[in-house]
Amino acid sequence: QEADRGLSKYEKAINDGSFLPNCFREVDIPKADGRVRQLQLPVILERIIAKSWNSDMQELVDEELPDEMHGYRLARSVKTMLSAIVGQLKPQMSYVVSVDIRDAFKVIARQAVSAALEKFIDDAGLR
Repeated sequence: QEADRGLSKYEKAINDGSFLPNCFREVDIPKADGRVRQLQLPVILERIIAKSWNSDMQELVDEELPDEMHGYRLARSVKTMLSAIVGQLKPQMSYVVSVDIRDAFKVIARQAVSAALEKFIDDAGLR
């Protein structure tokens, strides 16, 4: 019963637009070179909310993103990125291609994603 009340509170906040995700657990991940990468992981309830939103919105937003973006997208991967590169090569030409795959998916192209989201969500916070 207490869990239902907690969920109702989140449901109300989501529906009225006042929900702000802010509960994170900080985890230090040691890197091979001795540095530490700090991750902020959302608590389980916020992960559930994000997953639900993601499944509803991802397909809509995905259609609006530039075709050359392959990171963090439905049915896109390093393999699809490489296939796209190879598909642009002309058979009568010789090429030397250097691609840094390690950094290809390092960050999300925030401006492109924000622009796509703005078509569906009227929120100045996206800018």
